Amino acid sequence: MTKKLRKSIVLFLFAVAALQAFGLDGPAQTKSSASLSSSALWTTQDAKKDKVVVVSDIHLGVLDKYSEDVKNRTVFIEFLKRLQNTTDVGELVIASDFLDEWYLPLTYPAYSDSNKFYWQVVKNNQAFFDELNALMAKGIKLTYVPGNHDMTLEGDILDKALPGINQARDVNGLGKCVTGIRDEIVIEHGHRYDVFSAPDSVSNKEITGNAPSILPPGYFYARIAAREEAS
Repeated sequence: MTKKLRKSIVLFLFAVAALQAFGLDGPAQTKSSASLSSSALWTTQDAKKDKVVVVSDIHLGVLDKYSEDVKNRTVFIEFLKRLQNTTDVGELVIASDFLDEWYLPLTYPAYSDSNKFYWQVVKNNQAFFDELNALMAKGIKLTYVPGNHDMTLEGDILDKALPGINQARDVNGLGKCVTGIRDEIVIEHGHRYDVFSAPDSVSNKEITGNAPSILPPGYFYARIAAREEAS
């Protein structure tokens, strides 16, 4: 393992630790303040803008009662504000499951327009998108990698909501981000290797007919298991 690769791994682990410190693995804390928002994530910053921060599984919902991020919304927005002021970060990678189409109880009304659905998700989480746009305005590259919970999310929705975003896609519903000083880091969600969650254009063909579908078995299980969160 090279010295630069070890440094990249350490920075990734540091980003994970930073998220945990902000309480993203538990209920939001009440100690956030305007002065905290204006501070960087870490005090010692390099001259080069070469650090890569990775987050994933944000699961923004179409309504708060169908969201898994509500308890941590405030601290994550705080994290994005502080990231904007961390001058040696060159890229933020959202490693999949950004917008959530799976965490919906079966009682949610049926719809046929996924683009309209995802746009409603954007509107319900406008504060997130405002901070991500502000982050790109600071010169930080924003990269999105498709996941299983947002595999039907079309690129033009994100292009409209986040002009300038880099979308690391390959085939429909899949993608991987290649980054690092020498493109030595590959980031993907991993659902392509899981038959339960990988895009499936075969199993539902008899039901959907000429209408294309890539939803795998995991989608239907998630819909059955989903419940409404407390508002």
